[in-house]
Amino acid sequence: MFNSFKEDFLNLEIICQELFTEVLVDNIEPRMSKEPVLVLKSNGESLLHFIKRIISLREEIELNLSINDTQLITSYLDGVRNFLVECDAMIKEDQKGNLTCNTFHLIKIPKNVYSNEEYPSFQEFLRELKVIIRKEVSYLMQVSDRLNGKTENKEQPINLNKEGCSLSWNRNINDLIELVKALKLSGAINNSSNNLTLDEAYKFFGRLFGIEIKRPEDQLRQKAESMKKLFFLEELNEVFQKDMKELMKRRMQ
Repeated sequence: MFNSFKEDFLNLEIICQELFTEVLVDNIEPRMSKEPVLVLKSNGESLLHFIKRIISLREEIELNLSINDTQLITSYLDGVRNFLVECDAMIKEDQKGNLTCNTFHLIKIPKNVYSNEEYPSFQEFLRELKVIIRKEVSYLMQVSDRLNGKTENKEQPINLNKEGCSLSWNRNINDLIELVKALKLSGAINNSSNNLTLDEAYKFFGRLFGIEIKRPEDQLRQKAESMKKLFFLEELNEVFQKDMKELMKRRMQ
């Protein structure tokens, strides 16, 4: 199962086919309509089928754990985990925050493609795929620790509301979006695997301040197009420069 998944991941082909969906005409009469959706070329199934294959690898892993050869099973687990880590690294994020994977081939995909929970868009597919891969890597690490007799060491979550420490964001959401993107693109923030995505960064800071960040790139684009006021980072720079001038002035006195 793992070897076939490995082969398919390195040669995955995605095509577009028409799907019959039921739509309402004038919100009264239902009718069937053809909508173009993305599917796997190999079997014509939804892209979610490929994601489920990663989860089903656990069944093979659990069966192999019964092998009475610690060295063999450890080597097997390392091989699966290392490949999944490589898969995670293959799904990269560009400067616009869009995910790409060079091993996946999109064949004759039209500009507008219908998507829903059952038939996700290519971006939704890559995001979900990346999340699942990381979950399975974490699972494999736990299995390896269990085999090696290591106890699970869970990190304690940081409680930002403890002992009077409470943070709030007092600007608008666009300013937070701008700040997070600047931190990410400058390399000022990252995760332990050095592959933090913009989407993950937005979600983290959103949870940090209890703010739901929706369609961040659209909001940044609208602000850039309006040009009605300075970007938040420009305001910060002006405040910083003013503060530094005051500091230098006091030192000269």
